Amino acid sequence: MTSIAELKKQRATIAREIERKRVRAERLRKKIRQKRLELDALESALAVLEGAGVNAAKRPGTRRRPRKNQRDLVIELLKKSGKPMDLDQIVAGMVKKGYRFASKNPKRALSVTIYPDKATFKKVKPSVFTLR
Repeated sequence: MTSIAELKKQRATIAREIERKRVRAERLRKKIRQKRLELDALESALAVLEGAGVNAAKRPGTRRRPRKNQRDLVIELLKKSGKPMDLDQIVAGMVKKGYRFASKNPKRALSVTIYPDKATFKKVKPSVFTLR
């Protein structure tokens, strides 16, 4: 049986560990905020170089929107490939073309676009699509 003193000692150890993890998590959050600011600065510089205008570059924290929507880009990728593609290939192609997904799960976001649009996309196999 454990004594009260041993339990208090374990509780103190656990409390110290929780505090260490809380401090580490806060440091990581701070680092993420700094990296996001660096990314915004780089994207602003890139926007100026690409001719997106000075106004786009002056607004920190804003990111350029993709020029094409998901559906149009998927259609373009499928036409270019000329063969059925699975969702992973489509996502990879979109990222390669510079599309930035707002979702943490791009495959799910893309399937929301593709699955309901039966007039444009034909499902060949599970998660594999071609154009009609």
